[in-house]
Amino acid sequence: MAAKRMLPLIALVLIATGAIAILGETVPDAPALGPSWALVSMSLGALALLAGLRAAGAPLRGLPERILLGWSLLLPVSPMAALYVLPVAAVLMVPKLAADGGWRPVARTVEWLTLVTGFGVLALTYVVFPGEQVMIGLVERGLLGAELALLGVLAGRAAMVAWARSGLTRVLTVS
Repeated sequence: MAAKRMLPLIALVLIATGAIAILGETVPDAPALGPSWALVSMSLGALALLAGLRAAGAPLRGLPERILLGWSLLLPVSPMAALYVLPVAAVLMVPKLAADGGWRPVARTVEWLTLVTGFGVLALTYVVFPGEQVMIGLVERGLLGAELALLGVLAGRAAMVAWARSGLTRVLTVS
């Protein structure tokens, strides 16, 4: 049971490590882990998140769960294609989260992040095709940031739900 409670935290650490590695690429003369390490870290974080969401009883069974799995497997292989996949999963997640009482508190946040990722996909599509790839790095990083925020919200809520079920939140709030 303790391992299941740790899965969302492991996901957050791996996703944050990937995000820091991506941001490190933008700073001149900064030691960086490299983009391939960042993508693998985020992919492993998404897999840990999937396991944590399942353990926390998230209402994402079916297509949203499969698409999130596809995103995590596609990210290291084809990052550009993966950027288009997660917003689709997010669109399918919102009604399921809103319908479940335990996950309703994050449904609105996920909905707004879904909107942001949707606009990011539109911007990326424009930059790639008619925009002649001007500012593609900025648009990719912005979209990836919104997607990582979405995963972070889900991981945070999964941790809260898992800890609430185990009684750990009472210990944390008393002290």
